[in-house]
Amino acid sequence: MPKQSFLSLPPDQRRRAFKAELKNSLKLLHGTNITEKALLEKYFDDPTGQRYWEYWLTGEHEDLGSFVELLAAHNAKNNLEGRSDRDLRLAFINRAFERPIYRAIIDAAKRGEIWLHGDTSPLCSGLFENSDFSRFILGGKIEVDRRAMTCWLLADPNYEYLVPKMAALFLNGLSLTNENSVVAKAAKTKGRGPGTGFAKLDRKLFDEIKNILEAGKAQGAFGAALKIADKIAGEGTPESRARRVANLYNADRKKLS
Repeated sequence: MPKQSFLSLPPDQRRRAFKAELKNSLKLLHGTNITEKALLEKYFDDPTGQRYWEYWLTGEHEDLGSFVELLAAHNAKNNLEGRSDRDLRLAFINRAFERPIYRAIIDAAKRGEIWLHGDTSPLCSGLFENSDFSRFILGGKIEVDRRAMTCWLLADPNYEYLVPKMAALFLNGLSLTNENSVVAKAAKTKGRGPGTGFAKLDRKLFDEIKNILEAGKAQGAFGAALKIADKIAGEGTPESRARRVANLYNADRKKLS
């Protein structure tokens, strides 16, 4: 199908077609090895991925297994591009890029994260700790708020690597239209750690975050910070600013423990 034909499809159909070809490219079906940027250009006329992630990272609910599969496919594409057929087969057989996300989901379920919808009690039971629990999730028994789940992963230092690079840049509010500006801004963001930048202003909000958590109005520091995002200094999206404050809050609490 010509590129223009793909662009004329409704967004949902384009997403599904993109996902199918992304997975096929990883399996090297029909000898194809198209790059992620080329796929984005083909389906969304935007190699930066901004339009694509705008479509995906909304508050709409999605079957959890399906969304995990999508994130895993992007991570596999980023990490395995150009690798041998054997590496690709092993990655898919072992669900190498899905399992870490599933482990994060178990953690989220135990924390009572409200972006998980459905009966999560089996995930908290320990039944799936050391086994493949995708059968339970792929049964459609759990749905997620796509944007909230991705923001939660990105806000946790243990799980931020599970968010595809382009999705992380999009959520951080960085420019995706110029590679040089992306690199510069990403480097600037990365260099702003605890004790620098907005840290002094951020710490003034810690009492409010603590009160929100103690009142049970949020399940974690990120959720609490998001409730007062309008008070957080700096540029970027409310999620990116809330994530910065939450990371500093958690880092300070960890030092005290």
